Amino acid sequence: MQIQAAVHQDSTRLAFGGQEAVCDGEPHKWSATGSLKWTRVHEGPAVAEVRLQSASLGSGFSVRVSYLATAEREVFLKTQH
Repeated sequence: MQIQAAVHQDSTRLAFGGQEAVCDGEPHKWSATGSLKWTRVHEGPAVAEVRLQSASLGSGFSVRVSYLATAEREVFLKTQH
């Protein structure tokens, strides 16, 4: 299981994250940080998307990804100093 995150702003989608998920039936906090340098993402309103996904090998060494849960919400991106 993995957690995948992305930010949508204007016409840009920036994916990041990709950490292993702990599946023990308990809620866990998760956060991700990254640089917006060299991207079209800027300080201001955006939409954050998080997915819980499972990957498995298919036939012919292909990888099959299944999305188990998805959540979206409006966020405000700000620059840390």
